[in-house]
Order: sequence, then C-alpha cells, then structure tokens
Amino acid sequence: ARIKVAAADNIFFNVTNTSFSIEEFIYPYDYNITFDNEVYCPDETINILVETASIGGYNEPISFDITNLPAGLSSTFNKQSVLPGESLTLTLSNDQNINGEISFRILSSSQDVQFNQDYEFLILNEPVPVVNLIPTPDTNYVNTQPLFQWTDTVNLQPLYDIQIASDPEFQFIVDSALNLDAAQFRTNLELNQNTEYFVRIKAKNNCGESAYVVTNFTTTINSCQEYINTNVPITIPTNPGTISSSIVINNSGNIESVKVKNIRGTHTYIKDLIFILESPSGTKVTLLSRICGSEDDFNISFNDFASSDIIPCPPVDGLNYRPAEPLSQFIGEDIRGTWRLYIQDTQSADGGQLENWGLEICSSIFSFPPEPPANLEVSYISDGNIELTWEKGSENTLEFGIERAFRNSRNFDQLGIVDSSVNVFTDKLPTYSDFYRYKVYAQNQTGRSAGSPIIEASIEILNSDEAEINELTLYPNPAEKKIYLRHNKNLIIEKIIIVNSQGQLINQYKGNIEEIDLNHLNPGLYLFQFQIAGKLSTRHVVIK
Repeated sequence: ARIKVAAADNIFFNVTNTSFSIEEFIYPYDYNITFDNEVYCPDETINILVETASIGGYNEPISFDITNLPAGLSSTFNKQSVLPGESLTLTLSNDQNINGEISFRILSSSQDVQFNQDYEFLILNEPVPVVNLIPTPDTNYVNTQPLFQWTDTVNLQPLYDIQIASDPEFQFIVDSALNLDAAQFRTNLELNQNTEYFVRIKAKNNCGESAYVVTNFTTTINSCQEYINTNVPITIPTNPGTISSSIVINNSGNIESVKVKNIRGTHTYIKDLIFILESPSGTKVTLLSRICGSEDDFNISFNDFASSDIIPCPPVDGLNYRPAEPLSQFIGEDIRGTWRLYIQDTQSADGGQLENWGLEICSSIFSFPPEPPANLEVSYISDGNIELTWEKGSENTLEFGIERAFRNSRNFDQLGIVDSSVNVFTDKLPTYSDFYRYKVYAQNQTGRSAGSPIIEASIEILNSDEAEINELTLYPNPAEKKIYLRHNKNLIIEKIIIVNSQGQLINQYKGNIEEIDLNHLNPGLYLFQFQIAGKLSTRHVVIK
C-alpha cells in the first residue's frame, strides 16, 4: 500500500514513495529492552530495562521470565508482572565470570497470549598475552622495515599497543603504535642495519590490559644499488591510454627496500596522470594518482621513509615524498627481472613525455651466497702442526669451512667450521712423509661459496729442519742392552736426555752419538728427549 493525500483543485500528495504492507497485529502488547552498557566485563552486573506498551487499548497484566541463559549467569526480575505501559528491570549476575557472546530468550505472557523474543550481548574477557610473535626471539637478518605479526584467538574486541626499543629495558623507544586493531604492524621507520632491537606487545580491551610479550631481533646488512632507465624519452600521447618504461635487473636478492628516483617529464594538465610501479613478481604499487589540476609537468621521487606525503602542485621540486601506496609491498620479493613504470593518461587532448626515472633497491647481503675467501696462506708451527690463515671474501659471510685432501685426491674432507670473525685454523699433518692440500670456503644461510685457491702443505715443504728431526730413529725398540741412533748426517744433536715414566731424570749425554748403553736401566718405559737447534723432540722407548 501507499499513502496519498487528496487536496483541493484535484491536487494529490504522495506521503510515501515506496510500498508498505498493513498487517493485523498479532499481540495485544509489545515490549523492548535496553542494556545499561554496550559490552560488559566478567565482574560486572548486567542491568536490562524492559519497557512495555499497549496495543489497541489492551490493559491486562504481563508476566515475564527468562530462558536459554548460559550456565554461570543468574537472573532476577524486580517485578513479577506489569501492566502495559509500565517497565521492569532484569538483572543478570555473572557468578562464574564467564565471557563471550551471550544469547538468551525473554518469555512474556498475558492471559492466553505468549510473546517471546531472543536477545544477545557480549561479555569481554580479561585480556591475556598474544602468542606466536614474529620475529621470534634472537632472530637474525631481519628486514630494516620489519613486519611484526602475532596470533590472538582468545581476546574479545582487542586492541594492541606495540613498542620498539634499542634496549631491553625499553628506555629508548624508536617507534611505537597504540590501539592497533589488526594482529600485525610494520614500522614506517628504516631501522639501523646490523643492530639489535627489542619489541613488546600487549593486548587490551575495555576490561583491562594483558602482560607484555617481548621479543628481540637483529637487523640485516643491506646492499643497495641504483638502476637508471635508458629507454627514454617516451611519448605520452594526447589520447587516453597507458605507456610503460622498463628496467631489467639481472642479479638476485631479497628486497629490503625500494625507492623510486627522479621521475621526470612533461605533461600539460598533470591531473590526468596515474603513476604505477610493477615488480618482476607482478606486484603493483600506485605512486601518484590524479593530483593537482591544470598544472604542468612532473619531477618527483618516492620512498616510504620520506617526511611527507603532501605533494606540491605542480610536483616539480625533485624532492622525496611518500607514495600513494607503500613501497613496502615489494619487501621479500626477488629483485631479479623486469621492473615497469606505467603512466596512465586518463583524459584526451593533453600529452607530454617521460624523460627519466630510476630505482634504488636494497637487498639483504645474506640473501645470496658469499664470495670465496682470499689470500689463503699456510705456515709451520712445530711437531707437525700447521696454521692456515685467510681473508674474508665478502661481508655476507657467516662461517668458514676448512677442508683437506691427501696428495692429489679430488676428495676433500671437512676439518671444521669456524665463525666469520675467525680467520685462522690449526691442523696437525697426519704423516711427516706425505703432502696435503687445503682449501677454505665461506657460507651463510643461503648457501656456500666456491673454495679458495688450494694450497699445499708438508713437513718437507714448510720446515726442512723438522723433516730431518723426524728422520731420527731409535732402534731396536723395545731394546735390551743397547739402543742405536740413525739420523741425517747434517743433523746436530746438542743433548740427549733420558727420563723415566715418573718424570725423573735418569741420564743425559752431549753431542752426536751413535749408540747408548742400557745395562744400568731397569725395564720399563722411558722418554728419550733430543735437543736440536734449541728445541726438544721426544721418542718413547721400552726397555726389556
């Protein structure tokens, strides 16, 4: 039906402009409820005002009751019944501090009429700490514009406060945010590289605050490079359409940040234009969209860390501004491939050209394997021990691995792994008569480098005196009455010292001798120490 009013002179007024229906009323009375709060805390009492109204002059008493109330809640009405037009109060007590969406049904009756209605309201919980905070504690090589994420499946109507500090006591806050309504946050600051930071997050609602959840992380080290487009100028036609210009990047790496530099060109009526940057992965970010009015031309740069997003008209001052959409959308993608700048002209009649644009892209140096170590050298220490030293090939090295092969074998065995702060390794040659080959490689979480140039080591190569000492032989061993010495004629023995197994001096001799009488020695194990060039070389002898 519709309502139309007829006036004089055959004039009609439409009171309603849409159709409605007229239905016979079912109940002779009506009622509505009003909660005293929008939401409640577990320790609060819920007071509900029930207001009644008569329909068609009905005036018989109305009784009320409640059903479907969850366990833990109890109810009371302040009146048993009321006449239409009167009100009463329903009080719900949260005896067990329950929380969540609460549903219940109010029952009303008067004579032979029953009129029931369903309602619901929310009791919040007392906030508990969030879980699964990312980055997890002690995470290394985190982006300098990190995304913090967490899980919260317990708290009702939560908001979150986050703080980022340079110290574990949170005395020096570098960034913060209040009343976040999503379980994630990306800082708008560019954090320092290779620096430890501390983060804490708490949940809150109208019923209180949770304890903080704390994590810490260390930022990565970035390698930044500029890329300049060379296929310009490109004409922007006077007809509506889109032009594109591309930059091809051949190297690989995970994106840490992107800056768009020196977009310069001409165009009458700058409001016609929309600028969009597309990554090799297909992500598109709008940089600027139909700003200003009839002003001409453009010369502008974009990065997320610029101090302002208020772009002047015309945008020709060459300064940095925050883009219409954040460039942080590219973080984590591979830089390799074709980057495209699109300029969409939305109107006809005005045209111009793109004259220049470029990119500055920073990627983590730990997103690709390190360079091989350089300048591997070996030196002799003593008693068959050698020392390897080398230099770091690139700053994205986390560890060095040391390998050794026997003679000309192609099979290298790993001797050990050392931290990138270490550039020295000691090894004992397995034998004195053979030579061995050594190499060192670098590695990080992405992979390992090729090996360093191979270097050879042997006693003969590194220390001829030691080689001669190791040719010194005592025979027979075990011995009984005499023991004989065999050695290179050029070897000069300064002193021979005999010590028993308790470390007691038994005898000593000077000069080169060829045999030693053992008749005065008791059976047992003895140490024969030879002093040669001021150093001691020891042999073990068993006397029967």
